[in-house]
Amino acid sequence: TLKYVIVTVPVGLALSTFLAALLNAKIKGKSIYRTLYFLPSVTMSAAVAMVWKWIYNEQMGILNSAIKAMGGTGHNWLTDSKTALFMIMIVGLWMTVGYNMIILLAGMQGINSVYYEAAAIDGASEITQFFKITVPMLTPTVFFVMITSIISGFQVFDTVYMMIGKASPAFEATQTVVALFYRTAFDYGYKGYAAAISILIFAAIMIVTVRDRNAAVRDHHVYHAAADDRTEEMGELRLRRSENMKGKFKLNHLIVHLILLVGVIVVVFPFAWMILTSFKTSGEAMKIPPTIFPEKFVTTAYHTIVTSAIPFATVYMNTIITTVVTTLVQIVFCSMAGYAFGRIEFPFKNAIFILVLSVLMVPGQIFLLPQYQIVQKLGLLDT
Repeated sequence: TLKYVIVTVPVGLALSTFLAALLNAKIKGKSIYRTLYFLPSVTMSAAVAMVWKWIYNEQMGILNSAIKAMGGTGHNWLTDSKTALFMIMIVGLWMTVGYNMIILLAGMQGINSVYYEAAAIDGASEITQFFKITVPMLTPTVFFVMITSIISGFQVFDTVYMMIGKASPAFEATQTVVALFYRTAFDYGYKGYAAAISILIFAAIMIVTVRDRNAAVRDHHVYHAAADDRTEEMGELRLRRSENMKGKFKLNHLIVHLILLVGVIVVVFPFAWMILTSFKTSGEAMKIPPTIFPEKFVTTAYHTIVTSAIPFATVYMNTIITTVVTTLVQIVFCSMAGYAFGRIEFPFKNAIFILVLSVLMVPGQIFLLPQYQIVQKLGLLDT
């Protein structure tokens, strides 16, 4: 778990910031880029795990096929204990970088142009402005992204559980704390031991969150005070700079597009692979070496959805109802809570905020045990 957090959090934060800076420039098609980079974050974990298991597969995976086509040798990516965790980290980064990029981009666009104008008067270059103004002024946003990344890193479970089987030689090398809790509670039935594991997870994330939150707030206030003092000295010397000079990289637009297109290929390829595979026959989908495009487009898989005994319409409607209801409830309660914490002063405000935030720090799988018992005691189980 610590290896996963230590690698994915800084790497993911760096990639997200870099992409946000590129998309903060005035380039054509940036709305399309934003949408494409955001796609992985709205894809269900089960589908992501399935696609990446295909990509990493030793025999019919597209990764090994590409390596062999270039004269190399394939590798057991998910069964080698030395590489399995690293490959799971790549999947985790693929799923989260786009989401964090959108948040950081919103933070960049909210920075007041007066700071860049004052820096320009002092002769600061665009890159200097980025590291001396944009990065420090993004402190609250970076803190939010960092904390949520740490929390999700400590809670990583789905991709590990679905990509690494119990019989895999890399099983022990890739197991996380949440996976240990799940096995202890539901496979072995050791409820007390599982509860102790959950408390340790909560305590570790709570310590990191409180420490980093206090440091982020202190540094942000200090920087704002210094920046406000400096801009007041500018007076009438403030420059009316155009929007495309707001601390953005003045890279050549062609280079920016090339960098973004490389990222789009990495992001979109698993989706394209999944879509094209859905139009293949079962035999062609398992073909070795794999083919990217179907020899003949067939709709057998989609026909099976309609004609199979599985009530797909009911399953899909259940998903829609659950999504709509939970979203509406969260919007109502979270907006009121957000307004209270943001605009109203009341006793023990910070303590209550940390208490509310602590719910995010506990992996959802850990709540399954008490929730199951509550539903059972209420007589609602299997109804």
